[in-house]
Amino acid sequence: MRRLTALLLAAAMLLALSACGGTAEAPAESAAAAPSAEQAASAPTAPQTETPEASPDAAPEESALEAPAEPEPEPTPEPNGPTIVSVTCRDTLVETAATDSDWINSPSASTNIDSVTLSDGTVITAEEGGVLTLVVNGDQYDILDYVEQEKKLPEEGWSFETTAGADEWSEFAKFMNMAGQTAQYTYRSALKVGADGIVETETIPALLEKAEYDASRISGGELSSYGPFFNGIIADSAEFAVEGMTIRGEGDGANDFQGEGAMVLSQGTADVTVADSAILTKGVIRTAAAVRDNGILRINNSVIYTEETEDTQEEYDALVVPMMKRTPFALGLEGVVRATNVLGAGQGIYTDSLIVSSGWGVLSTDSGNGFDQVGTYALDVKDTVAGTGTVEVAQEGREYFETRTVGDVTYGYIPGGSGYVAYADSGVHDRFDGVRFYGGNEVQIMASATSSAFYTNSELNSGHIGCMTQQNAGGTISIVDSTLNVGETGVQIKSGAANNGFTNVVLDGTEVTFTNPEAKWGGTLVELVESDDAGNPGNTSFTIDDRGDEATTATATAAVSDSTALLTNGDYTGNIWNNIYNKYQLLDVTVDNATLTGAVSSSYGYHLDADGNRLENGTVLEADTTGNYLRSGVTDYATIGAQYNVANTQINNPVNLTLTNGAVWNVVLPDGMGGQAEACHINDLTVEKGCTLDAETPVTIHVYGKKDIRGELGGNVTIVEEEYTDPDCSTNVLTAVDMADPRHTATFVFVDENGDPAIGAATFSAYKAFATSYFSLAFSGYEMVSMDVTEGSAVITEITEDDPDGYYGEYDYNIAMETDCTVTVVVQASMWGGPGGPGGPGGPGGSPPGMP
Repeated sequence: MRRLTALLLAAAMLLALSACGGTAEAPAESAAAAPSAEQAASAPTAPQTETPEASPDAAPEESALEAPAEPEPEPTPEPNGPTIVSVTCRDTLVETAATDSDWINSPSASTNIDSVTLSDGTVITAEEGGVLTLVVNGDQYDILDYVEQEKKLPEEGWSFETTAGADEWSEFAKFMNMAGQTAQYTYRSALKVGADGIVETETIPALLEKAEYDASRISGGELSSYGPFFNGIIADSAEFAVEGMTIRGEGDGANDFQGEGAMVLSQGTADVTVADSAILTKGVIRTAAAVRDNGILRINNSVIYTEETEDTQEEYDALVVPMMKRTPFALGLEGVVRATNVLGAGQGIYTDSLIVSSGWGVLSTDSGNGFDQVGTYALDVKDTVAGTGTVEVAQEGREYFETRTVGDVTYGYIPGGSGYVAYADSGVHDRFDGVRFYGGNEVQIMASATSSAFYTNSELNSGHIGCMTQQNAGGTISIVDSTLNVGETGVQIKSGAANNGFTNVVLDGTEVTFTNPEAKWGGTLVELVESDDAGNPGNTSFTIDDRGDEATTATATAAVSDSTALLTNGDYTGNIWNNIYNKYQLLDVTVDNATLTGAVSSSYGYHLDADGNRLENGTVLEADTTGNYLRSGVTDYATIGAQYNVANTQINNPVNLTLTNGAVWNVVLPDGMGGQAEACHINDLTVEKGCTLDAETPVTIHVYGKKDIRGELGGNVTIVEEEYTDPDCSTNVLTAVDMADPRHTATFVFVDENGDPAIGAATFSAYKAFATSYFSLAFSGYEMVSMDVTEGSAVITEITEDDPDGYYGEYDYNIAMETDCTVTVVVQASMWGGPGGPGGPGGPGGSPPGMP
C-alpha cells in the first residue's frame, strides 16, 4: 500500500503537518487548515498563498487517442519546483474505512482538500471554506497523487484554485460492494453554468484558457482533467453548447448515478448540446457524458469514448460508491465504465455520432422515470454508431467498423469487449432509427416495469444475445426493417424463480442471422427462460440449480403473465423455446405473413461449460471483483444466459402458436445445435386458412390444448393430442407429494407476518428417502422468517456442515413425519423483487437502481 512517505519530511520543517481525514496515524491539523462549518458554507474567491510562482510541468503521457502530433517541440524540462508534503481536509469530509487510508483513491479525500503545504514551507489555503484544485499548465491534476508520489511541481505555470464546494452528495452504504461505507463527494468543475449565467464560485478559469467560453457555450479548444473525481462542465437548468472541443478525463470517477466525475453533466432543466466534439475518458466509473433530473443531453456529430483502466486492489476497494464500480453480475457481462448515462426524467438525444465504451455500458439509462410519466424517450438515437470495443486515432490501411472525423482528427472504432449497447429500466422507452450497434454481449437490455425499445432501419450486432429482458413487466422490444446478427440468441426473456418477467417481442421485416454456429445453445430466435439472475447488484456469485427436467405441475405455485412473440413480414430461421418451470407462464407466438423454419416447443434448459457439457447443480459462478479484472482471466460471467434447451413435455411452460395471413411453419427439429428435439410440444395450435404447416422429414407435434387446423398440413407432420391440466397457481399451499413417505404427507402453508396467504412464495426441491425426506425451499421475492410444524407430528432438522446427515450442500432440511402434518412457513418480502417491495408487484421502481 502506498503511504504518505512525504510526511516524514515534516521533521525538517517548523510547520505542523496534517493528514486528510484526521486518521489516527496523521499529525494534528494546523490551525490554518480547519475551517469552521460557517466558513465552509460561504463562497470563496481565490486561495490564500504565501509563495512565488513556479514553471510548467511536463506534459501528461500521450495516449493512443491523442491527435497526430505536429513536429515535435523542444523537450519540456523536468519539473524542478517544490513538492506537496501534506494536505488538510475541511470538516465536510466523511471518512471511510474501505482501505486503511482515505488517501488511496478516495473521492471524499480528493474533493475536500482545503489546505496544502509545500516543501518550501508555503501554505496555501482555500478561501471561505472552499476546496482546492491543482492546475498545472492549464490542466487539472490530482493533489493526493502529487503527495503520494512525491512529484515536483514545475517552477512556474501551476496554481491551486478555490471553488466553493457547495455542491455535495452523500449516500449511505448499500449492497455488498460498498464495504459498509458511506459515499461522500464534493463536486468540482472547470465550468459550471446556471440559470443566471456562469457560477463563478464553482468555475476555474485557469482550466478554460485553451478554449473560448461564455454563459451559453464553450468552443474551439481543449479541456483536460488528469485527476480523478473531477467534473468538466456542469450545466444546471441552463441552455448550453459544447462546440468543436476535445475534452479529456483521465482517472477514476465517483458515482455515475449522480454524474459525479462526468466530463459533461446536464442537470435540473438544462438543455446541453455537444456538437463536433470529442469526449475521451479513461478510468473506472469515469462517464463521459450524463444527464439527470429533467435535463436534456444532445450529442451531434461527435465522438464519445470511455476506456477502462486497471486500479491497484487498494485503489479499487477505496472506490466507495453505491454499486457501479463493476457491472451487476446478474447481467452476465463485465466492465467498469458507462459511456453515457440518462437518469431520472432526463433525455439523451444522439445524432450522427460515434459512442463507444471499452466494457460494460454504452447508452445507459438508470433509475429512470417511466414513459407513462414523462411521455418522452429516455434514449432517442438516430444515424449513430455505438458499441463496446476500442476507439483509436485511425491508422492508414487498418480496417474499422466505423470512422468519424471531428475537427482534424479521424477516429476508428474496433468492436470487442464485454457489455451492452443500450439499456432501458424503470419503464423508460428507447427509440432508435438508422443505427449501427455492436454489443459484446447484448445490443439491448430491458429491465423493470414496461421498459421498451423500438428499432427501425438498423443494423444490430451482438456477440451473444440481441436483447435480454429481466424483471420486465409487459414492455416491448420491437425490431422493424432491420438486420439482427447475434452469436446465439435473438431475444431472451428471463422469468421464473429469480424474478417474474413478461415481454412483448416484435420482429417485423427483420433478417436474423446467427454468427456463432459452434455454440451449443445457439440458434434461438426467442426464448422464455428460467432466470439465472444472480440477485441484487451486490451479489458476486450465482449457483447453478437447473431442475427443469425434474419439474412437475406441482412445482409451479404462481402464475406469471404471458409473454408474446410476433414474427411478421420475413423469413425467420431458428427456434423458439419456453423452459419456465418454477412458475406457470405461457409464451404466445404468432407468425404473420412470414415463414418460420425451426422448432417451437416447451423445453427444459440447463447451463453448459465452455466445452458444451452440462454444468452440475451446485456449480458456483463467480464475478470478478479485483482491480485488475481486465487481466485476471475470470470468465464465469459468460455462462450467465447461456442456456441449452431440450424440447420436452409441457409442464408449466405452454407455448401457443398461431399461423395467420399466409404464414408457413417449416418444422425442423434441432439435433444438438441450439437445443435437442425429438418432437415439438405445443399448447394451442392454430393454422388459419391459407397457411401451411409442413416438414421435409417426419416430425411429431404434441398438442396439449386447442387444435385448430384450417390450413394445409404436410404429410410428414403427425399431430398427437395430449391431455393436460393447468396447475393450481392460486394457493399458498404446497403439498409435498415428492417428499411423502409411504405412510404420511407434509403440507406446507406460506403466510406473511400478518398471517395472510403468501401466494407463490416458494418451490420445493426434495428427495424421498423412506420415513425421512430431504428438502430445500427456493423463495421467489420472499425470505423465510420461521418454519414450524403446526399440525400433526414431525421433526424438521436443518442440515448443516456440523450436522450434514449425508446431504449437506445439496438439501437444507430433513423432515421425519410420524403423522400427516402441516408446516407453516412465515415469510417477508425480500429487498428486491418481492410483492410490495421495490421492484416487485405493487412496489416502486421495478428493478433496484443501478441494474444497468
